[in-house]
Amino acid sequence: MIRLNNVSKSFGEIDALNNVSLEVPEGQLLGFLGPNGAGKSTTLNILTSLQKPDNGEVYIDGINLEQNRALIKRKIGLVPQEISLYEELSAWDNLMFWGQLYGVPGSELKRKIQYGLEMTELWKRRKDPIKTFSGGMQRRVNILASILHDPKI
Repeated sequence: MIRLNNVSKSFGEIDALNNVSLEVPEGQLLGFLGPNGAGKSTTLNILTSLQKPDNGEVYIDGINLEQNRALIKRKIGLVPQEISLYEELSAWDNLMFWGQLYGVPGSELKRKIQYGLEMTELWKRRKDPIKTFSGGMQRRVNILASILHDPKI
């Protein structure tokens, strides 16, 4: 499902990753643990095509990342460390924006948004601007935004 072969990434004199290889079979969970500067974020940024490795190969679901970034982006749902929502928009409008960006069809998108907001107990707040939400509420909306397109990963 996920395979890195001898992936390296440097930032100037700093080697963030040095010939990292790993394989994560379908259905398996993986957590990255380590101190600051260990390369956790760099690895995730490479897996999600936000950064290019200096060397090595990345395969997601058998597809070479370098050869088909667009397809791989559709297979991954990423919840960034920082909240990535528009503060002035409502929860509903934020989710509509992200869902449309991923190409989720209109009626299906509305159904998924309603279901997600009900499951996270945010349905009554769907019209409120995100800036009025607590941090935990914002995180729930951010997670919903990352899975609206039913990513495989």
